[in-house]
Amino acid sequence: MKLLATLQERSQIDQISNFLRMIQPQTGVKVTLLTTSKKGDRETDQDADDLFREARSKLEGLDLKHNKRKGKFADQVKQELKDNGYDLMLLHYKRPSHLLPFVGTDPIIHIVDHAPCSVLILKDFPRPVRRILLCDSGSEKTRGMLDFVISLFDAQGAEQEVTVLHVMSQIVARPGIPGKDLRSEAEKLIDEKKPEGRLLQKDIKRLRRAGLITQPKVRHGLVVDEILAEAREGEYDLVVIGAHQPGKGRALLLDNIAKKIIQDINRSLLVVNPKNGPDLTQA
Repeated sequence: MKLLATLQERSQIDQISNFLRMIQPQTGVKVTLLTTSKKGDRETDQDADDLFREARSKLEGLDLKHNKRKGKFADQVKQELKDNGYDLMLLHYKRPSHLLPFVGTDPIIHIVDHAPCSVLILKDFPRPVRRILLCDSGSEKTRGMLDFVISLFDAQGAEQEVTVLHVMSQIVARPGIPGKDLRSEAEKLIDEKKPEGRLLQKDIKRLRRAGLITQPKVRHGLVVDEILAEAREGEYDLVVIGAHQPGKGRALLLDNIAKKIIQDINRSLLVVNPKNGPDLTQA
């Protein structure tokens, strides 16, 4: 697997290190740390070298290289992805203090929208990933999400617990409904062979065959609101969603659902591009 991680400040080194420890046992992981600076800024260029030396000392034993680019951050990240090709990119998210009233102002969203690979947006990575929330949209791209999660974490001895979430329609569940009732409803949908139940059952079987501890869950309401609520209430370490699909609406960048999740979620987020699901065990 070829992995690109952006590195702009020292606090990000531990975030990168914590994630890479989880996949380090896998063979063939090649990591590129990308630092960017303004053109002609020699001081920032020196800082980039210092950052890499510090990162290399903490990431000893990995196949590690350093690429430096000069120019606007989003432009240089996109160019790096285009020039060298990667299976996964690690980004660090900080919500812009001022969002202009047009789409694409947020550089992270702009990068994710154009990324040809899956993107892990690191917001808070204080501990290893144990609880994963996988958001099943009911589309064909879900299989790519499942395969990517399986290949990414399988080498860890299936220590991760995966909750597969399906949000149904616009019908809001009654206030205060217990989480166990939402899980029971998912199991009822499966038992009654409802369309949503068949989707959940298929996903659950695939994850369990890979040895991952898995459970289904259903919520009712607006998709964004329910995903954000479940992420908070379930104390997940990582939330997984599918990347949008290019089409005539490309000019709109990410659809509103994915964009709002990226901006508002308080967990690290993996946006899976189903087209690039690599064999992570191969060099």
